[in-house]
Amino acid sequence: MDIDMAGPLNHLLTEGNFQEALAFRVASGNRVLKDHLDSCSANVQYTSKIVQNEPISVFDDVWHSEILQDVHHVHAAQCDSSFITRLRHV
Repeated sequence: MDIDMAGPLNHLLTEGNFQEALAFRVASGNRVLKDHLDSCSANVQYTSKIVQNEPISVFDDVWHSEILQDVHHVHAAQCDSSFITRLRHV
């Protein structure tokens, strides 16, 4: 990873948020991260878009599942409430 803090505005136009966060951490003195990025070849740095998108995809699946579960519970509760109301009117 080539980190050039001399032109931070230029970097913001060319790098994504994840790369910028890494650059910020290195510039802030994170030696472990700097050593990792300096010593590893690009294909084992784990900074690719695919790697970045993996957790997003996992979180998306989890949130989608939770939302559907919440909707199902609300719908079930409304159906139960409606059923009970109809029983009261019988």
